[in-house]
Amino acid sequence: MHTVFRNLPINKKLLVTYLSVFFVTSSLGNSVLYSMVRHTIERNIEQELKNTTNMILNMVHTAARVSIRNNLRAAAEQNREIVGRIFQKQLQGNLTESQAKAQAREILTGQSIGKTGYIYCVDSRGAAVVHPKPGMEGGVFLEQGFVKEQILRKEGYLEYEWRNPGEPAKRPKALYMTYFAPWDWIISVSSYRTEFAELIDVSDFRDSILSLKFGETGYSFVIDSKGQMIIHPVIEGNAFAFADTSGRKFIRTIIEEKKGKKIYSWKNPGEQVHRDKLVIFNYIPEYDWIVASSCYLEESYAPLKKVLNVVLATTAATLLITIPITWLMSLYIVRPLKTMMKNFRRGASGDLSIRLDISTEDEMGQLAGYFNYFMEKLEYSNAILTNEILDRQRVEARLRISEEKYRTILERMEEGYYEVDTQGRFTFFNAALQAILGYPKAVLNSLSLREISDPETYRKIKETFREIRTSGKAQKAASYQLNRRDGSTCYLETSISLMVDADRQVIGYRGVLKDISEKRLADLELRRSVEMFSKAFRSSPAGMFIVTINDGRFVDVNDSFLRYTAFSAEDVIGRSLTETQFFIPEEKNELIVARLQQEYAIRNMEINFRADGDHCRMGILSAEMLILQGSKCMLAALEDVTEARQLEREVLDISERERQRIGFTLHDDLCPHLLGVEVLSNVLRQKLAERSSPESINAAKIQGLIQESIIKLKRLSRGLYPVDLSGYDFDTAIADLVMQAQDIFGVSCHFLCELPICLNDDTMARHVYCITHEAIHNALKHANAENIFVVLNMENEKIILTIKDDGRGIHADEPNHGMGMRIMNYRARRIGAEFTVESDMGMGTTITIEIEQTKQSGGGQKVR
Repeated sequence: MHTVFRNLPINKKLLVTYLSVFFVTSSLGNSVLYSMVRHTIERNIEQELKNTTNMILNMVHTAARVSIRNNLRAAAEQNREIVGRIFQKQLQGNLTESQAKAQAREILTGQSIGKTGYIYCVDSRGAAVVHPKPGMEGGVFLEQGFVKEQILRKEGYLEYEWRNPGEPAKRPKALYMTYFAPWDWIISVSSYRTEFAELIDVSDFRDSILSLKFGETGYSFVIDSKGQMIIHPVIEGNAFAFADTSGRKFIRTIIEEKKGKKIYSWKNPGEQVHRDKLVIFNYIPEYDWIVASSCYLEESYAPLKKVLNVVLATTAATLLITIPITWLMSLYIVRPLKTMMKNFRRGASGDLSIRLDISTEDEMGQLAGYFNYFMEKLEYSNAILTNEILDRQRVEARLRISEEKYRTILERMEEGYYEVDTQGRFTFFNAALQAILGYPKAVLNSLSLREISDPETYRKIKETFREIRTSGKAQKAASYQLNRRDGSTCYLETSISLMVDADRQVIGYRGVLKDISEKRLADLELRRSVEMFSKAFRSSPAGMFIVTINDGRFVDVNDSFLRYTAFSAEDVIGRSLTETQFFIPEEKNELIVARLQQEYAIRNMEINFRADGDHCRMGILSAEMLILQGSKCMLAALEDVTEARQLEREVLDISERERQRIGFTLHDDLCPHLLGVEVLSNVLRQKLAERSSPESINAAKIQGLIQESIIKLKRLSRGLYPVDLSGYDFDTAIADLVMQAQDIFGVSCHFLCELPICLNDDTMARHVYCITHEAIHNALKHANAENIFVVLNMENEKIILTIKDDGRGIHADEPNHGMGMRIMNYRARRIGAEFTVESDMGMGTTITIEIEQTKQSGGGQKVR
């Protein structure tokens, strides 16, 4: 296709091009216009249907709310009058206050509102003084938002969400309250709003809904979830099974989805064909109604068809005008070009005297003038060229003799000689240059300096060429690096001078090269090593510093070190670790130096260091021994982990508080409930026994199961958060923890403690208890252990706790990577204990915690 178009005459090319551009641009413009109009129409239709649906929804909600409010208000005011009459009997002395309230309570609780509604009363304290459900009277419900609202308002209508015990979710509820001041009773009549659906009179808003129209035949309707038509301009009865032409039961789909939009085909009574219809629908859960608004799509898209017809007519008229105008313009351009082509053929045959007539001043006239000027210059140049060819033949003969002498000298040189043009391409070179670079002559003849040098070297070469060209003076001993054929780099010293022709015009550059690769590479390697160390030291994000081993004086520090410590370089360089009091405590200086001299390296040692004056911060120290200018020095990297450790402590504290809250909830809330159930089951068992009922045996079994549940729950709550672990309760708590694991998981757990051992620091005891709990949990959950031994004893003034299991052990790639291991390690660090893990695959795991007695406050003894 491209070849066919390229070979077309210009007039046809113009015609095809203009028509193609017009067709493409008009098509794109019309498509965009059509799409925008269609999108606008669809958006307006959907928005109108949505607004109508929401209006109907609000209309139904308003009617329902008024009906529910009036019903509840009538009941509330009637019961306030009943309570008032009873109160008058009290004032007359016919009843005591307690008798009057009891009579009122009996009347109020004996009534039902709707299916599940009832009447209750609360006082100004939020306490339930009247309630039909057992156990509710006397309770204070200030935590409920609607109760606070009742206390604040005392009179009026209130809607809220409520879920009765046993129900899966909250449902909308309403109440009307009135206040009886003599007894401080807020009389509340409440019921679920869905139970008042029968109060709604559809006729109140049927005409308003049916009067809504969309397009010519669009309308709104209301249907319930069973497919029963509540409001429809034509259809009555159940429409659940209605289907469109494709068999889709669209009414069922609307009922299932309850909210959204659908397109389906529909034919109104009296119509001949089905048409696509759009419906927007929404759901009223209180009354199980679906409100919908619908209209035919073709009625909505009628304006779009008119726009499309106008666009097509305009496009056709424009084409009829464009085609003849384009054809005439192409002929006006092509005719002068054909005349010029004919004259070019005559000039090519040797007639350089041919000229064109200039009849216009437009571009074609200017082109004819340029043609005449070109032919004049061509005729003149042809005469000059003939003379120059004769002169050049004479000069070339003389140059051949001089060139032979010049080449002989160059071939015997040990240094490389080269000549390049102004673009850096080789024009001449000797054999020595070939030997230095390793390229054959044929290959080197096709190369340039750019191709055998890196970008930086080529930039330097170009800069040197520019300076030589500007000054006209040669440069000597310039150093460059070039690439040999085998890929290696050679370093060269070169002198460069300018090459000019007989007219003093610059034609290139010449030079002599000397190979200095061996010396250059040695110097470069030394400089690179020093530079790499310096950059790594300066740019490291860790705080890097160098101190001498003998006297601990700072030799150098990087910017990260100064940022971590808030020291300035003048504060530390030249001063010792002791003078700056860098490590806390000072004894840490000697410990670090001694360990470095012994092991030659330190990895990830936690230390405390001084920063920003007298502030103590935590860090991770790694160090290496090195020799600097003949002296032993320590190269150290310090990472500030103060914020990370504080965050770990806060996360752990949050976990401890949550564990304590759950333990307290189980012990103080669920346990009393179970105790109450156990007492009731005992009473039930006794009554059944008195009646000699065989069910008394089952009641006794239920009572036993509840008692076992109470025991297990108490153990669980104590395991989650023991009330007091310090002092004489620590080893008892550990023993209970072991017993609890054995009871719950059914594995063999043993606790050994030969001597009485106690921890008087409650925080330390809690962390050791949690480490033990986590270790036992890991052995049961991850190691599949069958036997666990927990040993608590004292050796060399150290309290040692060992947890050993016979599980699968820890793989060599796993240690200390699990969350549980990291938490146990962190707890041990926090209380200053030593934490070790020993494990082999298939041989079990042993976890040991060692605590120096000086770490805990106080002491004590315990006799078992």
